[in-house]
Amino acid sequence: MANDVSSPVSYLPGVLNCRGLEVGSAPDFGDAGRKDGIRRWGHTLLALYGPEKTDWLNRIRYLSVSNDVSGWSFSANGEVQFFEEQEQYTNRSIRERFTGEMLERYCRALGIELNDAEFYGPETYAIVRTGQTFRGAVSMSIAEARSRLPL
Repeated sequence: MANDVSSPVSYLPGVLNCRGLEVGSAPDFGDAGRKDGIRRWGHTLLALYGPEKTDWLNRIRYLSVSNDVSGWSFSANGEVQFFEEQEQYTNRSIRERFTGEMLERYCRALGIELNDAEFYGPETYAIVRTGQTFRGAVSMSIAEARSRLPL
């Protein structure tokens, strides 16, 4: 079972007549050389949803840059927003077309202080899912993972 952020973030704008925002960012690093090494594929994601139907359900804008086995890829779909730094999308380096710093600026333009814990108030929680994983998966505590990754 994977985390599914897209479903509620895309569904609720239609019910509440508002916008929904899905964001994600992770640095690209890992120790793939070790048998028990951890590989974290980097990505940056922004998906903006609204109450009206669009060419893809109710998604207004989707931006993503991600790394996988085949390398870095970039995707931009939907209506370009006023805050976008479109000149970056043609950068020779695919991973630089949409960075974590850009994501933070884009969120700020939408009124969200992405990396400011005070913005979210005192009722903020981090959720950790534990349990069965797929065969071959490495399972460890957060403390173990932090000790093995450059966090």
